[in-house]
Amino acid sequence: MRIALVSPLPPYRGGIAAFSHLLGTHLLARHELYAVNFRRLYPPFFFPGQSQTLTTATVPLPAPADTLLDSLLPASWDRAARRIRDFRPDVSIFAYWMPYFIPAYWRMLALLRPHGRAVILCHNVEEHESQPGLRWLKRRFFGAADGLVVLSDDGRRQLQRLAVSTPAATLFHPTYPGYGDGPPQAEAKARLGLDSGTPMILFFGLVRPYKGLAHLLEAARLLQQRGVRFHLRVAGEFYQGYQEAARAVARHGLTHSVVLENRFIPDREVATYFSAADVVVLPYLSATQSGVVQLAYQFQRPVVVTAVGGLAEVVQPGRTGFVVPPADGAALADVLAKNLPAGFAKLRGAVASAREAFTWERFIARLEHFLA
Repeated sequence: MRIALVSPLPPYRGGIAAFSHLLGTHLLARHELYAVNFRRLYPPFFFPGQSQTLTTATVPLPAPADTLLDSLLPASWDRAARRIRDFRPDVSIFAYWMPYFIPAYWRMLALLRPHGRAVILCHNVEEHESQPGLRWLKRRFFGAADGLVVLSDDGRRQLQRLAVSTPAATLFHPTYPGYGDGPPQAEAKARLGLDSGTPMILFFGLVRPYKGLAHLLEAARLLQQRGVRFHLRVAGEFYQGYQEAARAVARHGLTHSVVLENRFIPDREVATYFSAADVVVLPYLSATQSGVVQLAYQFQRPVVVTAVGGLAEVVQPGRTGFVVPPADGAALADVLAKNLPAGFAKLRGAVASAREAFTWERFIARLEHFLA
């Protein structure tokens, strides 16, 4: 097939760009691809982070690609649609994750649909921090496409709640094989300044309120009360709440057990953090799915997730990790206390087996079936 991909791509950073880069790379092995990247993704006043782009060199997508889209400039939407039309794709895939991009994508859909099919790949259907008045907009936008792809059963249920009748495929979030195998755990811990005998709990990724870090800090307080030896590493840039988290760490006397590493973790360091971890914790209050689980699986690390969205769908309790109620620091503390470190170490073999279900080869095969 001839496939156009519309999405943020490196040098933009973050999960959507990384996912789409891997998607494009794997599609290229079997199809012709043309990619359209953003010239401006978010305006500065809309973006709370330190930088929207990577500071280190990235490997470009090995396909024809143009950096054309400006999220605020309608003329760029038309120009990008014309370039895609010139490519004459059989299908155009739009990476969608928030309503801010609906005007640009909807305009492009209107210009492209007479010339080929259009599919929206939904990383989120509902927003993590919901806003009123968007249901009708999303219903009409999703209805304008020829097909929809979601990455979890929960995403499919969200479409059903919107009463969207567009044909939809429920796939999954693949793993991230591009970071290598990582160093041995003792070496990884040494790189982070830890003793090899200290169990490490990892919270990874951009920090926003819906990710429930406050409840993990409460679990850390309870672990310390019980005399459990541990190190909690929060590795990710805070979009909100850093001062509150730092005050909680100080208030509970956790400064020797918890490190809040308020920065974006570059690709070259990702393997070190996951290799050092004994368990990866996602105490989220809402979710559709998360690439952090798949990163953990890639490095054979078990996870503890909350029973929200599609997180529990990819966890086999007692084999690849555990599922706890959301907003429940005591439940988190119980699971961690019972399994640090030996219990989690025993799960790594099952994690290695389970990750075979989440390969890009399987994902592309199922995507091709739907597109056909």
